[in-house]
Amino acid sequence: MANLLFQQEQGIKDLLIQMNALLTKHIEVHDALFNPPLRSRIPIPIIMKKIDFKAQYEKAQDISNELEECLKKAVIMNKFGKMNNATYQTIDEYGQSFFASICKLTEVAYELYLKKERLNNLSLNEYNIKVEQYNEFEQIRIISSNKLNRLAKEYFK
Repeated sequence: MANLLFQQEQGIKDLLIQMNALLTKHIEVHDALFNPPLRSRIPIPIIMKKIDFKAQYEKAQDISNELEECLKKAVIMNKFGKMNNATYQTIDEYGQSFFASICKLTEVAYELYLKKERLNNLSLNEYNIKVEQYNEFEQIRIISSNKLNRLAKEYFK
């Protein structure tokens, strides 16, 4: 019985670790798009390093796909009794808000990529609206992350 409980806890820990790794990747994409390094802002060709919007879009898409897999794992763990409902609800609430945020970030990255390739006419106003929507999703994710952090503290004592 103790071994089964250990395995259940380890499965939840692994899921939390995987979600944290995805958050790290999410922050990297966010920073690349919204907080580019100084080298990308200096208009001197030798020094300047352009932002690869296509790469950031692809990274954001990968995060979205991996997060979807994490959420599926949580559903399966809950369904088969390897996770209690309170734990599942906390992970799912955070996961859903994270998913909404990363999907909007993916959309912003894609629109910037298309704009760079001259395949759309994204106006500054449209861009600002998309970024504002992303920021709203991010605020919801941050609020739900507080609950997830309390849960993680219980598992990683």
